[in-house]
Amino acid sequence: MRALYFIFLAIFTLGCTTVSKLQKKGSVIPEEFRESIPFTTYKSVIVLPVETNEGTKNFLFDTGAQLNLIQSTTSDEKKTATVEGASNRKMELQQISVSSLKFGQVAFINTVSLAGDFDGLKQQIPNFGGAIGQSVMSKANWKIDYPNKILELSTQPLSDASFQSIAVERENGSPHVLLTIDGTAYKCLVDLGASTPGVSIPEEHPLAKELLSKHNFQDSIRETYSIGGLQQVNEKVGTLEKVQLGTVDFKEVPVVIRKSSQLRVGMNFFKDCILVIDNLNKDYKVKKSR
Repeated sequence: MRALYFIFLAIFTLGCTTVSKLQKKGSVIPEEFRESIPFTTYKSVIVLPVETNEGTKNFLFDTGAQLNLIQSTTSDEKKTATVEGASNRKMELQQISVSSLKFGQVAFINTVSLAGDFDGLKQQIPNFGGAIGQSVMSKANWKIDYPNKILELSTQPLSDASFQSIAVERENGSPHVLLTIDGTAYKCLVDLGASTPGVSIPEEHPLAKELLSKHNFQDSIRETYSIGGLQQVNEKVGTLEKVQLGTVDFKEVPVVIRKSSQLRVGMNFFKDCILVIDNLNKDYKVKKSR
């Protein structure tokens, strides 16, 4: 079986203090807001219309990207940074400040971004602008109604008592949660820029060996895009009857075991949910929509 998915993770290879400072740079206009915008998807990943100085572009919504990523074919040789992707490959990108990224009437001003030519992905998404990362996400609360394809952003809470909270631990701004499989909890990256179905497990992870000994997995070949371009990967695919994210149960979850940098769940994991990224309370909140 051959298919294409991508993992647009971008880990900035600098110290955690440096990354944290860069994520905090910039501001938002207006100071108080609540905006709702529709989105489309590509391979299950959210694609948002974002107004830039070059017009409206299509951006991926990527919790795994520590900073915004900007599609650009030019470079003026300013400060560069090394970025590592999900497949452990690296790419040199240019560190820039973007004057405005606007979602409806809400503008994120002078946020730090990394610019480069994402060849292999720009051909897949029309009018591709890049990816919205933590340098924008950390400045608002976000509500993703995936079944209805609506995203809200606000300075106010976006959930109620019907949602279940999931504790989040942040490493360099990237969100990690506890994923429980067969009674054992594992630290797991929430990477909404990954189109991987369900849970993606690195082939060297102890969990991979355990699952392969207990469950039936099939061999598969995919073409995958991550930082560094397209590559063909061999993987094993299967399904688990149940996994838990925090205390929330997810049933009949697809699992992929492949060469990868870390255990992760992508947007497809939450396809039947309303997901709130609550930066006010520093956690995630989930409600099953069906």
